[in-house]
Amino acid sequence: GDDVTAQHRLVTEDIGIDRLALVLGFSMGAQQAYEWAVRYPEMVERLAAIAGNARTTAYNALVLRFAEEAIEEEPNREDGLRRHAHVWAANGLSTELYRSEAWRDAGFSSVDDLVRRLFEDDLATMDPNNLVCQCRKWRTFDVSRHASGDLAAALGRITARTFVIPFSNDSLFPVADCEAELRLIPGGELRVVGSPWGHWAWEMTESTQQQLDGYLRELLELAPPR
Repeated sequence: GDDVTAQHRLVTEDIGIDRLALVLGFSMGAQQAYEWAVRYPEMVERLAAIAGNARTTAYNALVLRFAEEAIEEEPNREDGLRRHAHVWAANGLSTELYRSEAWRDAGFSSVDDLVRRLFEDDLATMDPNNLVCQCRKWRTFDVSRHASGDLAAALGRITARTFVIPFSNDSLFPVADCEAELRLIPGGELRVVGSPWGHWAWEMTESTQQQLDGYLRELLELAPPR
């Protein structure tokens, strides 16, 4: 909510824009996109929520607590970041990816190599306090706070042409969870990106990028609501 307040001020006061052709976001960015469409429906013409939910699920909240605790309970910074990385290696990728060893197509030589280069090395450069803050933001997000806890009422405010775009093997934001929220959005449509890469499908293959680009082009070609 604070992020979107700052973005809204920038867009309206500093830049002078009063209509947005498309608001989109991935993961925590999808949370912000939902926040935009619920709080400022008159501004948002189109909405694309990519691999994210309008209200954090109980499962995600549990995973996020583990991710926070991995940092908070480890006195050594490097060890804490490594444990944090392992939470996402276990929960961010799909069982299908590990079963089929599709990670080999991305140039990884083993599971250990995958975990080290994709997760440990990436997170080792980050500020642990910032990561904990991000986890708490994700964990406590709930767009229904704008409707006294009524998610249906909150999402019912959305007037944008909406595509909800989950990833086929994402355990953090399963298709079923995304589709359940979609049913509360007037006129919303589901588009699924097929990939074995779980939540990391966003950046791992050219095929994923092509699917996303195609869905976004399709959405932009739709006439905005009147």
